[in-house]
Amino acid sequence: MSNVTINIDQLFDIQGAVIYDPDKFEVARGVSIDSRTIAKGDVFFALVGENFDGHKFVELAVDKGASAVVINESELVNFDELDSVIITVPDTTIAYGDLARIYRASLKAKVIAITGSNGKTSLKEMLYALLSVKYKVVKTEANNNNHIGVPLTIFSCGAEADYLILEHGTNHFGEIEYTAKISNPDYSVITNIGDSHLEYLENRAGVLKEKSALFSSTLENDGKLFVNVDDPLLNERYGKSEFAFTYGMSDADLVCTIMGHRVDGRPKVKLEYDDRVIFTGIPLWGESNVKNLIPAVAIAMKCGLSDLEIEKGIASFVPAKGRLDVKQYENFVVIDDTYNANPASMVAAFEVLKDILAYDEKVVFLGDMFELGSDAVKMHEGLAEPLLRSSVKEVYLIGELMKNPDEKLKSSGVKVKHFSDKNELLNFAENFDKTGKVILVKGSRGMKMEEIVKKLTGEG
Repeated sequence: MSNVTINIDQLFDIQGAVIYDPDKFEVARGVSIDSRTIAKGDVFFALVGENFDGHKFVELAVDKGASAVVINESELVNFDELDSVIITVPDTTIAYGDLARIYRASLKAKVIAITGSNGKTSLKEMLYALLSVKYKVVKTEANNNNHIGVPLTIFSCGAEADYLILEHGTNHFGEIEYTAKISNPDYSVITNIGDSHLEYLENRAGVLKEKSALFSSTLENDGKLFVNVDDPLLNERYGKSEFAFTYGMSDADLVCTIMGHRVDGRPKVKLEYDDRVIFTGIPLWGESNVKNLIPAVAIAMKCGLSDLEIEKGIASFVPAKGRLDVKQYENFVVIDDTYNANPASMVAAFEVLKDILAYDEKVVFLGDMFELGSDAVKMHEGLAEPLLRSSVKEVYLIGELMKNPDEKLKSSGVKVKHFSDKNELLNFAENFDKTGKVILVKGSRGMKMEEIVKKLTGEG
């Protein structure tokens, strides 16, 4: 999107800002935190992190045409000779978020905010595909869903956009509250409350507390909540809210029914809202994607899409990289679900494995799930039963925690092997006989399970 402008009044509104030589400032064309990609006319923020200090690149940013630089007030003494408009603030990171909040208020675009334990990115991509049928839409790119990424996405939204879709991530208390106050959502959805980031959020009650900050901010903005009534915690707290549009598999404003599956495992669904009924197939796999579809359709309906427009948007869906991305080859199938993992997403992936009927032989390559706190061992052990329900025949494991489901699986007669060395597993995958098999690869981000996908598919 173009037409991103920042004016001097918005800079003056940053809390604690002092502007030197404001008369020299010309309307900025954008905001940058990276001197390598800064464009002429951008405002440059010198952010400070654990492993970097943007103040080291202030002069480079000015040389490349920055219209102004924002620095910590303690650094001003180091830039006496700088030929640029200088803005000092107590903390550049907080100021960066503050300007994003100010800029967001100037946009005509409605803000749709998404969080949840599972499905955030898939829902975001579905919603983008649906709304793009009719509107100009901007969305979170890559994994830009934290205190830096949310402002970054807001600054990418131009004046002509109709909708801005923001993904809000968290792994510590207070992070959603901070980014939600920057985005001030008009609509928001919490996909579900599951066992994610328990190392810091402790339990599902903690996850609910953290995620609910998004709904609180939306209500403060007189916005609409989209509530998953199939999630008992969300239903109990928000299902009866006068500001809620509910969705789920039953007893909701928008009800979805799975009508069956194609031979390749992709589901067929019926969507019902008032007198509107949509029968459609989904070009994606798994019940988890059905669950992501329902809020996407709910929001699309509230944004004015017709049934035909919704069907057109659904037909354009493509899997997000590493998220139940089913790769079909001449005589085998690989399910690339390597982006991340927690217990719920593991079980969802096992269901997809079971639903694909093209081949009878089912195989999994699994890596550890991270950030599960004190229950990590128990949750890894608990994978054995849903794995067996998927009719799996071969199981290959990597990681200390993945030793835990090993014995229970072996006693069932399933072929199981645990690898202590990643290179050994990669060599095994490269030479693995894939003929007539459906192969699932999954693990937490830090396990880099995509390396196994590349060996299986010959892509690397």
